[in-house]
Amino acid sequence: MIILLAVLVTTMTIIMFITFMPFKYFLSFEKKDSINAKLYITFFKIWEYKFIYNGSKYENYFRILFLKYGDYKKNKPKGIYKNSKEESSDKHKSNDKKEHKSKFNKKSNKKKTKIKNKNEINKDFEKSLKSKKHKKSFLKGKGIENLKKLLEYPDKDIIIKYTIKFVKELSNNIKPNYVRINILAGFDNPAKTGYFLGLMSVISVFFPYKINTKTDFNNEIFNIDTCFNGKTSLWLIGFPILKYILKKPIWNLLMNREEN
Repeated sequence: MIILLAVLVTTMTIIMFITFMPFKYFLSFEKKDSINAKLYITFFKIWEYKFIYNGSKYENYFRILFLKYGDYKKNKPKGIYKNSKEESSDKHKSNDKKEHKSKFNKKSNKKKTKIKNKNEINKDFEKSLKSKKHKKSFLKGKGIENLKKLLEYPDKDIIIKYTIKFVKELSNNIKPNYVRINILAGFDNPAKTGYFLGLMSVISVFFPYKINTKTDFNNEIFNIDTCFNGKTSLWLIGFPILKYILKKPIWNLLMNREEN
C-alpha cells in the first residue's frame, strides 16, 4: 500500500511539474526562393522537439531523456571510411557502376523512345486544369455554405464574443519575448507596391511588434523572414482551449457539426 501511494505521489508530481513549468520555444519562417520553417521546443533538457521544413523535405526529432525518435543530425558525407580496404572496395564498386551505366546509356540511346503527341499532352493538361478548377469551385461552395450556416446560427454573437476573448487570452499566454519580422515586397505594378506599403504602415500601428517593411518598385518579389522566441507552459495553452471548448454555445456547435 505504501509503495502504491509513493508511486502515485511521484507520478502526480511529475505530471504537475510538466504541466505548470514553462518551456522554451523558437519558431522561424522564411520565404525566399523556397519556404523554410523551424520549430524548436525544449523543457529543461528533459524533453525536446524539433521540426524542420526545407522546401519539400521535413525532419522530425523528439527526445525524452534518453529515448529518441527521428534523426535530426545530418547523414555523414560519402567518402569517409574506417579502413583503407573498405575505401578501395567502394572505389571498385563505384567504377563498376559507372561502366554499367555507360553501357546501359549506349544501349538506351540506340533504342527509339516513345513520346506522346502534342495533342495528347494538351489533353492531359486540360484535364488537370479542369480537375483543379472543379476542386477549387467545390471548396469555395463548401466554404460559402459553412459561412451561411454560421451567420444563420442563433448564438453567433456569443460565439464571436467567446472566440475573440479566447484568442486574446491564448495570445497573451504564448506572447513571445523576441520577435523579428522582415518583409521585402515588389509587385508588377508600382502602384500596387505603394498600396502595399501604405497597408503595412497601417497594420504596424495596431500590431504590437515592429515590422520592417522594404519595397522594390523595379522588381516583382515577395520575401518574408520571421522569428519568434519565448516561454510558455502546457497549462497556459491547454486551460484556455479546454475552457473555450466547454462553453455551452461552442460545445453545442461542435456536437452539431459532428452529427451533420
